[in-house]
Amino acid sequence: MRPQRSVVGFLSRLPVILSAVSKSTTRAVWQLFERIATIIWNGLRAVGDFIVSIAKWLWATYCKLEFSVVQITVNLLLAFWSIRLLLALVAVAVSLAYFKLWIFLLIYLGVIAAAVFLYFKMDAEDEARATTEQEPLKNWIASVLRWVFRIAISFAPIIGFLIFGGVDISTVKNIVTTARDAAQVPTSDSNQKSVQNARSQKSTKSPVQVSAASGPKAEANLGPPQIRVGDSYVFESRNVTQPGLSYTAERVVVGINGDKVSTTMRILTNGYTWKIDFDSHWNVISSRSQSGEGSDHSPPIRYFDFPLRTGKKWIASSTERNIKTGKTRLHKISGTIGEWEEITVPAGRFRGLRVTLNTEFEDENGLVSAEDVSWYVPEVKRTVLSRIKSLNRGTQERREQEIVLVSYKANQ
Repeated sequence: MRPQRSVVGFLSRLPVILSAVSKSTTRAVWQLFERIATIIWNGLRAVGDFIVSIAKWLWATYCKLEFSVVQITVNLLLAFWSIRLLLALVAVAVSLAYFKLWIFLLIYLGVIAAAVFLYFKMDAEDEARATTEQEPLKNWIASVLRWVFRIAISFAPIIGFLIFGGVDISTVKNIVTTARDAAQVPTSDSNQKSVQNARSQKSTKSPVQVSAASGPKAEANLGPPQIRVGDSYVFESRNVTQPGLSYTAERVVVGINGDKVSTTMRILTNGYTWKIDFDSHWNVISSRSQSGEGSDHSPPIRYFDFPLRTGKKWIASSTERNIKTGKTRLHKISGTIGEWEEITVPAGRFRGLRVTLNTEFEDENGLVSAEDVSWYVPEVKRTVLSRIKSLNRGTQERREQEIVLVSYKANQ
């Protein structure tokens, strides 16, 4: 009877045993599948990151190559045009000599000699003004060439395929038509509303406001500020394109030696400091960081050209030298004074003079142009708001930054 009891007991427990074995097997299979899926996902993500990094590197390389080719081509075109003009001048002189019009030839050579003399008598400011006047033409030629190169590169594979692949031209027309029709996707109302909401949220986030000034007229000529030791300014630098690079810093005047104003700038979150020297008009002379990096500017970058008055314009240039590498780059600046306006920032409501600066310099990635619109307030003795937009024409990278005064102490 005992064996029969043990068999019956085993059979009675068999469903429980099978259930436990089934759960263990299912759990093991699921864990195996989960690990395999995790490995595949990590592999795909690594491959995707690698492809993105390669694409970024290829785009940056192409932008550098395109910038070099465009600049060389523009310079060659301008040189060719200059040679044609020179040959035309020589042809006029030869024609006058051929027809023995000696008096007119002497007058003509005298005009040419005077022009050459005036050219060599040009100072740095006149040369910078002449260079700036040529920039629109050079930029227009460069933009046309850039699009020509990009269109040529875009159609080069298709043309090569047609030449060497023997494809019927009607097939290519069908492909282009299909791609064009697929690209014409209408924008939905919901998308338009989401864009408008994003813009409205962005505009209401900042307490900064600028409006036309009211009340009595301000003085016609605004003299340079009376900077004092102890003047301090807390400002917020808002990086619109890369918010993670935004910071709040304090700048304090720590010394004045003749025309040289020494300041320290400290980031409030981590304590990192710079030493920045200005002249008495807030034009940068040099900068040094606590890690030993910095640059010198000769002459000082002319951000301001006192006395300030509405409608005033100036052109200047400055050479920046990196104290570590010794490399230099030329900054070209043109400034314009606008109207008096009312500005509201966290530090208060002020009446300020709008100053617009257009700057240009070239770094290792290409030519960088920037527009800095700021508002200078006499009682604060500096700007209370600056809006900066820049474009690297080599990489086509755009940056946007806003510098806002939070608080200040200006000793009178």
